[in-house]
Amino acid sequence: MNIEQSLQQAIAYAQADQMEDAEQLYYDILQINPKQPDANHRLGVLLIQKNQIKEALPLFLTALESNQNSTQFWVSYIDTLIHLQQYEEAESMLKQSRANDLAGEAFDQLEVILAAKAKTKTDVLTTSQLEPILALYSQGKIEEALKYLDLLIAQHPEEPVLYNFKGTCFYSLKQYHKAVDCYQQAIKIKPDYAEAHYNLANLFHETRRLDAAIKGYEQATYFKPDYPEAFNNLGLVFQETGKFKLAITSYGKALTIKPDYAEVHSNIGKLYKEQNQIYLSINHFKKALNINPNYLEAHFNLGISLKDLGQLDGAIACYENALKINPDHIESQSNRLFAFNYSTNYDPEYCLKEACLFGASVSNKVPAHFKHFQNSQAPTKLRIGLVSGDLCHHPVGFFLEAILSQIDTNKFEFIAYKTSTKNDALTERIKSYFFSWKVLHGLSDETAANLIFEDKVNILLDLSGHTAFNRLPVFAWKPAPIQVSWLGYFATTGLNEMDYLIADPHLVPQKNDNHFKEKICRLPETRWCFTPPNIKINTSILPGLSNGYITFGCFNNLTKTNDNVIFLWAKILRSIPKSQLFLKSKQLSEQTIQNNLLQKFVEYGINPERIMLEGYSSYKNYLASYHKVDLCLDPFPFTGGATSIEGLWMGVPVLSLCGKNFVSRQGVSILINAGLFDWIAKDEEEYLNKAIIFSSDLKKLATLRAKLREQILASPLFNTKKFTRNFEDALWTMWQQWINSSSQC
Repeated sequence: MNIEQSLQQAIAYAQADQMEDAEQLYYDILQINPKQPDANHRLGVLLIQKNQIKEALPLFLTALESNQNSTQFWVSYIDTLIHLQQYEEAESMLKQSRANDLAGEAFDQLEVILAAKAKTKTDVLTTSQLEPILALYSQGKIEEALKYLDLLIAQHPEEPVLYNFKGTCFYSLKQYHKAVDCYQQAIKIKPDYAEAHYNLANLFHETRRLDAAIKGYEQATYFKPDYPEAFNNLGLVFQETGKFKLAITSYGKALTIKPDYAEVHSNIGKLYKEQNQIYLSINHFKKALNINPNYLEAHFNLGISLKDLGQLDGAIACYENALKINPDHIESQSNRLFAFNYSTNYDPEYCLKEACLFGASVSNKVPAHFKHFQNSQAPTKLRIGLVSGDLCHHPVGFFLEAILSQIDTNKFEFIAYKTSTKNDALTERIKSYFFSWKVLHGLSDETAANLIFEDKVNILLDLSGHTAFNRLPVFAWKPAPIQVSWLGYFATTGLNEMDYLIADPHLVPQKNDNHFKEKICRLPETRWCFTPPNIKINTSILPGLSNGYITFGCFNNLTKTNDNVIFLWAKILRSIPKSQLFLKSKQLSEQTIQNNLLQKFVEYGINPERIMLEGYSSYKNYLASYHKVDLCLDPFPFTGGATSIEGLWMGVPVLSLCGKNFVSRQGVSILINAGLFDWIAKDEEEYLNKAIIFSSDLKKLATLRAKLREQILASPLFNTKKFTRNFEDALWTMWQQWINSSSQC
């Protein structure tokens, strides 16, 4: 080999960006002459470009030893020593170069760099310095950790890690403004600090500055493309803002980086659940549990999806699995109690016992109840607090709107304590009815209870019970003299601290008082009053007149349609030739659920062509769907509430089975108040017979349909003025009873 020609060829390869060819040729030259200075030096430069700094150092040294008169060889070797933080060796070599009378701008720059390194090398932040702070933080001694951090920052004012950690300490203390300042200072010092961008985004996410959170997570993933946690949280924000495709993309990137990321699978499951793709959600929850069998959230979320399919035993088992992992998981406790209402397997005595166990568990975590309430003994106006996550387009919101519009503001002022982040047009409509509007979401139970106590609330109403977004543990602190369960739930809460449950004589006959921990306050006629839908839509003529057959309907949550219900409905269809059944619910948006439901009817001898199934639609289209229905069949034991009243408003009567407990008597209360006494069946046999009788007289059904809206609008179900006066009287009576009992104590 001609070494000189080979060297020139290697240089040409390098200039042409053919680095692999150049590298191989340099190695070939060094096989023949290991000390060839130019080949050593040029190969070292090439390795530096590949970030192989350690490998380049001995090559530069060999080149320098072979030719100590080359300025470039000295500079390359010293510069590499500096990059490898071998500062003392670099300083020694720089002195040698000066001793060899070498000079120039490159050497001057090396001197400046080394001087700066010498100034800071004894002031480098070490892991051992951070360990005490980490220990204090993990022990919850945040204030002490902050003091230690301030001492370190005084020594290392340009160290971004310290500002980032300080921000995390303030974040833990919920001192968000200070946390933001710290994170931003860390980013100012180190703009590509992915972890600081991520932490700042988390803070914005929690404080609902969602656009800023998205930007922060995107910055974190830009500077650190292999950051699965940031992609996961970015997906969460996209999901919360309804950007489902972007959410799926972000979750997918997280799983590409970390395939065994159980939390991402759980989040994807929740996303599919929100889109009413229940089977897809179940698939991802199960994937999460295959990765981590002790993942509480996945057990809990799987339970919710199974409940939506009507698989109640499986759902309850999931909640109980979650409780094995964390017996104090409030959401699993509440969802388990809620699920009992859908099933015939749990009698009222068992449900009461289990609810009381829940009540005792949350009460035992409260150090002490509030005492010495500052409320006036003889107020001219009662302050009423409403705790709910459903102050929006939800049955609770619709029922509440009617009452708030009629309340005597000279005698009452209402404070909203909102427990969710949901907002819509109804939220905006009802806000003006409140004296004050406060958000409990994100507050601890103790903080929320203190807030309510300081507001001097006379009566605190819980509108959620064991449904979503409930804050029952706040009530365990007893922040108000009187606490009442109303409107959003249909069984006992189980809390000792819940004084009353508002019902009516039809929902809770006196013989059923022992189903409840609370004392029953019975309004004279009905426990709820409905606001007519804010949509212009007329009733229609009876569809059976033109169809030539009867169409039964049920638009309730599909979870209520258990096997006993399907069996009885199939029996009705078999008894009435050509009749059809129209079922509509959000779960029926998924084809697999439709197929499974149709198969159940097939097993009971019903041709699938006689069953119409429909999924989620807009509220207006939902109401318009009643134009296709001649009469509604109420499910059991969990009978309809708002759905039944909406059907009546659309001119469609409801056939309901009278049960033995609160939730199975909702239909009874509605129909009695609507003046439809004959539409209540005492047992399944009468339910079947009434369905046959009512559907056999289309003329009578058509006459009822024509007058039904007017009839129920004149009923107690829509008489907001009368209902509100009854409601106000009940509140004042509760207050007076409390005053009397307090004075006796």
